[in-house]
Amino acid sequence: MSVERSCRQIQTCEQTFEGGGFPVTRPFPVPGFREWDPFLLLDHLGPVCWKPGEALGAPDHPHRGFEAITYLLQGQMIHRDSGGHEAVIGPGDAQWMTAGSGVVHSELPHPDLLRQGGWLEGFQLWINLQAKSKMVPPAYHEIPSAKIPKKQLERGWVNIIAGNYDEIQGPAHPETSIEYRHYHLETGAEIHESIAEGLGLGLYLFCGEGAFGREKRVVQAPNWVAFAEEGESVSIYNLGAESLEFLWLAGRPLGEPIFRHGPFVMNSELQILKALQDFRQGKMGRIEPRVD
Repeated sequence: MSVERSCRQIQTCEQTFEGGGFPVTRPFPVPGFREWDPFLLLDHLGPVCWKPGEALGAPDHPHRGFEAITYLLQGQMIHRDSGGHEAVIGPGDAQWMTAGSGVVHSELPHPDLLRQGGWLEGFQLWINLQAKSKMVPPAYHEIPSAKIPKKQLERGWVNIIAGNYDEIQGPAHPETSIEYRHYHLETGAEIHESIAEGLGLGLYLFCGEGAFGREKRVVQAPNWVAFAEEGESVSIYNLGAESLEFLWLAGRPLGEPIFRHGPFVMNSELQILKALQDFRQGKMGRIEPRVD
């Protein structure tokens, strides 16, 4: 019989702004909780209903030393980067970008959203790279919703974005191996999921109320639920009158030094200074102006 994991920590989220002034709910990094190794940042973008002409995003900015996955629930964004990639991300779509040695990119509202207004909601997840992979060449991958597997549960469903679930493989294959899923559980649902021993596991609860772990600890959205690393299963119960929705994030800790400076995440202060210098000298490229 498998040992059920207990809840180790409930982390209150921070309300802040990113990019050009986009409202986000942030489980981490926040004061006292800097990262969930190998995860560096999780932002819940919105949900926000923009009026015509008001929609905001993240204009041109650099990254080095990690990977980022953007996953949208509502609205449309346009990704552009210094590698020449351009893509429209819509409801249910994801994109996976390896910043590696350095890339400049932007994520801006689609012209239709900017002109007409409407809802925008999604998530951005930063995943650390091992020291040996910090300077891999940048890469970009589009993941349309049709390529994200959806597994039906008895009372709900789960989208598998990265990692293996019930012999179903998610389409994202970042350099740092992770499990990334989106669960939707109906009222009264309960699930008992397996998890590899020693794999760190955290859930970002963004809708509803549930009970978690062997103690059945009650948590309301929005909150981050971290589990102990001991045990091979996790129990989750929907206690509320509405659907329970959360992101499942699991990964094996890298255990390496982390030095941050805004959009750069490296292993030493000297590497951060080099990243700043390379960006200022244009070595991470630039986004070419659009020719319409």
